[in-house]
Amino acid sequence: MSKNMNEVLETRVPQLDLGNQLDGLSKAARMNLLEMSMVRRNMENYTKYRDRYYEKRDEMKKTADIILKGSKELGISAARKGGKIEEHTLAFLDALRPFEGLADKLIAYKGQLLQNVISGKITEAEGMLDEQLKILSRDELKIVDKALEETVGKIAERSRGQMDVAKQESMSLSRTAGLLSLIAILVGIALAITIGYLLARSIVKPVTAIIDGLKEGSD
Repeated sequence: MSKNMNEVLETRVPQLDLGNQLDGLSKAARMNLLEMSMVRRNMENYTKYRDRYYEKRDEMKKTADIILKGSKELGISAARKGGKIEEHTLAFLDALRPFEGLADKLIAYKGQLLQNVISGKITEAEGMLDEQLKILSRDELKIVDKALEETVGKIAERSRGQMDVAKQESMSLSRTAGLLSLIAILVGIALAITIGYLLARSIVKPVTAIIDGLKEGSD
């Protein structure tokens, strides 16, 4: 792989790859939230899934921020102002806010239900079939989750498309660099032959003149 190809991949692909990372983080956050809502009695599992959700949520925000602003530390440039990546990322953050609010309500309500189950105030079945939990986890969350999934899907799709373009550009640069190198080599060979020929003539002529002069003298 040529230097030019490496430069293209190093400057553009890392930024575009963040779109795929954001997609993966979003799926992981939503999955942990779903797992948490299905815990029957074990408070330790509830805490584990809740904390994992918060971790993935925070990573989503950080990743979106890097997409928009870039990162000198990671060598990633910011999304182009007015471009589709910026547009989709801003839409993702807009969709994330209502999702977060509902997730926080679900986490708090589920935690209270588990406390009631553990203390014996309600049974496990009553906790799992609670009507408010059903509304939060299946109905309301489904609406905001769909909006979040659509926006992050657009970022990932756009990123993959631009990543393919970046790789094609880098391959084109590599082919161009190879062609230029070949031309430079051929020009160098031709120049060497020409210089060699001129040098040979500049040496042979005086020698020939000397020999001819010696022949005339001997006559």
